[in-house]
Amino acid sequence: MPMIAPSGDIATDTLLHGAYFLTALAFLVRDVLWLRLLAISANALAITAGLHAGMGMLDETQYWFVLLIAINVVHAGLLVYERRLMRLTPEEQCLYASTFAALDRTVVKKLLRAGQWCSIKDGDILASEGKRPERLILISEGHADVVLGQRQIAELGTGRFICEISFITQQPANATVRARGPLRCLSWERVALERRLARDPELCAVMNAAIGSNLATKISTQNAGAAASAAVDTEWANGGGGPGPAASPVAAEI
Repeated sequence: MPMIAPSGDIATDTLLHGAYFLTALAFLVRDVLWLRLLAISANALAITAGLHAGMGMLDETQYWFVLLIAINVVHAGLLVYERRLMRLTPEEQCLYASTFAALDRTVVKKLLRAGQWCSIKDGDILASEGKRPERLILISEGHADVVLGQRQIAELGTGRFICEISFITQQPANATVRARGPLRCLSWERVALERRLARDPELCAVMNAAIGSNLATKISTQNAGAAASAAVDTEWANGGGGPGPAASPVAAEI
């Protein structure tokens, strides 16, 4: 804010001190929208002080305050508009919390809007072993079984991707994924998503980060299951009377 010297008039000086106080406060806040709003208020007080001192007439200096207010009003309006776009539905909020919590909310919103919500029936096949999936799927609610041959090897729940490794490697799925009960999910058509990510580096970075985190969680879960299976095997081998060897989890590329 341009400097204005105190005039000696109590009312004018009070308005000026208020303007400088709001300007200082604007530099202390972290929220950019609040910074803009405080800057608008500070400049408005400065104009009011100038009008009071000049008996209702604007001088050349005060026109700069009008320009600064106009600039901040435009940017504040853009920020409000962007934040309205960022507002998530309850279903989107659930996915954001489970899968994208550490990522930029604005970019995540764009990614979610690029997908299609769908409801899956119990027993429906989401990915078939040996076939390249046409869609990348993210579970919002429900569970799915991962089947290799005739054996169930894993279970996927809320916030878990289906076919993410096939999406990355562009190879056929190494296991079948079947819905266990009704399933609600968000899916992206593979070719369209690949083109979208190629055009938008920010969107690509968010998707890669989400998939990477998802894979790390799956591997951690499988390792914990493998450790538990090994403990059961050891007890059985030592004559501990356990139920017998348990199958170790397999990291199926789906």
